[in-house]
Amino acid sequence: MPETIGKLSVAAYLDVLASKEPAPGGGAVVALMGAQAAGLLAMSLKITDQSDSAEKQSANLDAAIDRFVALADADAAAFTAVMAAYKLPTESDTAKTKRKNALQDAFRQATQVPLQVMNELVALYDEADAVAAAVKAAVASDVGVAAQLIHAGLKASRYNLWINLKYIQDDSFKKAVTAQSKLIMTASKSRRNQLHRRVKNLIRK
Repeated sequence: MPETIGKLSVAAYLDVLASKEPAPGGGAVVALMGAQAAGLLAMSLKITDQSDSAEKQSANLDAAIDRFVALADADAAAFTAVMAAYKLPTESDTAKTKRKNALQDAFRQATQVPLQVMNELVALYDEADAVAAAVKAAVASDVGVAAQLIHAGLKASRYNLWINLKYIQDDSFKKAVTAQSKLIMTASKSRRNQLHRRVKNLIRK
């Protein structure tokens, strides 16, 4: 597992993704979907609008890219922590209890990363709306691809939540995380559809 995913070339990243190494995995892939969506929005804006406000928004999108890449690394680290907890000794009742608690802590943390990714993705809708209002039709398709990446990333993040929640024994924690993710998904569908219609109209101009 590389120390920093963001420092890898695309080819090197795909090599490690397709290797026997368990991390990076699906969580990192989703985070990088967010980074690519932010990148498309930044590119679309920089091509068509050089105003001060556009420059400020471009900086916000560049920062979003960095956050998504950091979350890709955080997801890989969270998975590594789960694996490390599984390897803790079980020779005594005390050791078993320590291992059990370590696993629960690791799985809780592992749910937080995809939840953070989902929140970052939802926030990106605001940026996408602003970009769609500012750009020319020539780059509308790029904004549309970004919108679809955001929604697909949100849907995919649920798998990463579900697999970790499966092993958590705290029912109240599980219910709270599940409720948060459902609220995010409910909002996402309508926002994706609105942005899709906006982009489609822009392309038809």
